[in-house]
Amino acid sequence: MRQIRWSEAEAHDTQDGIRVEALAVTPMDFAAFQLLRSTDVAKVLRDTNGGRLLMMSSVQALASSAAVGLLTIPGQSPTALVRGVRRCNSCGSPPAPSASPSIR
Repeated sequence: MRQIRWSEAEAHDTQDGIRVEALAVTPMDFAAFQLLRSTDVAKVLRDTNGGRLLMMSSVQALASSAAVGLLTIPGQSPTALVRGVRRCNSCGSPPAPSASPSIR
């Protein structure tokens, strides 16, 4: 959640991260993201196994997809992420932005 920029002003001020609009989430997913901004809420959901309902939109999206790809990137640094996206782009089509909250 640290990488998400919630407003135009925040994106402009930080000049990094992912604007929430770029994630192409449903209104329900956006509401879930808003809730998960609170680490206390995320902890309660994780501790009570309450995050399962948040997975439903991901499951529905996968079930209705014609094809699914998985990009794994070694590391979490900005450089590693850029390299991973570049490698994906070199395969022929850019990745579609998609995200659903997951609680681990």
